[in-house]
Amino acid sequence: MSTLGIVAITAFVVLFTFVMLAFAVYLAWAGLRLHRTLTDTHTSLSLLISTLGDTLKSQSQLLEHQIASLDGQKLLDAARANLNTCKRIETACLAFSEVVKTLVSEEYGEWRTAVAAAAQTGVTPEGYAPDDSTGDPYVTRSRVTADDITAMARQESESTSGS
Repeated sequence: MSTLGIVAITAFVVLFTFVMLAFAVYLAWAGLRLHRTLTDTHTSLSLLISTLGDTLKSQSQLLEHQIASLDGQKLLDAARANLNTCKRIETACLAFSEVVKTLVSEEYGEWRTAVAAAAQTGVTPEGYAPDDSTGDPYVTRSRVTADDITAMARQESESTSGS
């Protein structure tokens, strides 16, 4: 082997040694960085677990206090009152359904005939005078009643002016 070959091999070995040394330094640096990251993560997770534990304990104590403050007798009384109210509502609904069934049934055909006869007398929604005090166009009095009131007012004014 020549001197040039020995120098080349030596240079290659030195270069390889430097690369291996750089790689070892990089691995040590990466290991320290990983260790620091894991330590920071462990610390923050420990703090989070501690905070969550404290929060859960305080919430548990608050819930226990609220449960302890419940008055079972008052709850029972309220439940009974609600049950009685439900029974009254059920009774009212059943009574209303009976009224509707009765009105729809054929037994009240005469009643329906009387209503139809009253409707044929000419009383329609237009047959109601508007209420001037409220501006309501439909409800309070029929036109006949309004005319009677006007006539009575005219008679009263004539009688007072004639005296």
